[in-house]
Amino acid sequence: MEVNRETLSELDAMFEALPSDGSPKDRLEAICLSYVNFMRRNPARWSALFGGLRERDAFPEWYVGAIDQLMNRLAALLTDHAPGLAPVAALRSAELLFITIHGLVSLDVGRRLDMFTRRPASDLAQSALEATLLSLG
Repeated sequence: MEVNRETLSELDAMFEALPSDGSPKDRLEAICLSYVNFMRRNPARWSALFGGLRERDAFPEWYVGAIDQLMNRLAALLTDHAPGLAPVAALRSAELLFITIHGLVSLDVGRRLDMFTRRPASDLAQSALEATLLSLG
């Protein structure tokens, strides 16, 4: 759990490191690529955080709170891109974007992505982001 706490903290730090002067799209591209690269460089930590079967019914509050914070930060970036986006819609879009990118990273880390495509994970993440942004207008 301490490794997971550290990993979630580092993921949160990626948001802090985003340049404040870039467009929302530029910041979204940067965070998506940072996530893909971080997880590809740290497959053991990815596995500790998301791999294997779930062994507990509930997670500690800090754990759930850290994930909620990441989703809320991603939703805020989506709202920056599409200012009229309702908070619930922004959070749903953030969850869908994360799950999509997480899935392709999961296949990539598990060395299974090439079963479906020859495109690198970073290109697929960019495509997923572009589709999300197009859906938001």
